[in-house]
Amino acid sequence: VYTDRAPEYISALKMMDVIHDTSTPHLPLTNGIAERSVRRVKEGTSCLLAQSGLNHHWWPEAANCYCFLRNISDIMSNGLTPYQQRFGEFKGHRIPFGAECQYIKFDDNKADKAQPIGPKTHKGIFVGYDIHAGGKWSGDYWVIDAEALEHADAVQNVKPLRVQNIVNPDYYVFPCATGALKQLENLSLHRLSLDDVSDYDDTDDMHGSSDVEG
Repeated sequence: VYTDRAPEYISALKMMDVIHDTSTPHLPLTNGIAERSVRRVKEGTSCLLAQSGLNHHWWPEAANCYCFLRNISDIMSNGLTPYQQRFGEFKGHRIPFGAECQYIKFDDNKADKAQPIGPKTHKGIFVGYDIHAGGKWSGDYWVIDAEALEHADAVQNVKPLRVQNIVNPDYYVFPCATGALKQLENLSLHRLSLDDVSDYDDTDDMHGSSDVEG
């Protein structure tokens, strides 16, 4: 085990009586494996956002999705994926981030139809997998409702939905990338006047922030 001397790692490894090596403080070059992994996650997340057409508000979802797809796809030297080695075969759908999908939304334990006499499925944008603590898939997916995204007055008001019933399409399209589905580029600041912005005491309330570490 090789760490960057983070207190939480030192404490956990000491509790388990595990001997470990550490990097030189304040010299990232001595922590090459971790730095390379962080770079891979950052570049992979950027690629997912570029392919999907979703803006950077969805960076946390893209990073989580990228890491999980790597865990169920990368083949190690023993012929297994990291997910297979720990939990067994992954039995869900492998769907790229930002792809269009169909999902079933329930209301009071009944399927909520898009139209009274129409199909039971709703158009959604796939944004990831729901993961238990420890990394095992819960059996649920995360999607953005396409209609909610297109008609939102602010992107931060669009919340991903946790669903279990999802239809994996025969081929994938990325409606945000093609322009078939419109979305706000910013957090609706263009709808606020300068006087409105100056009334905010804390701009974090408008922007929000989320750090993701791979």
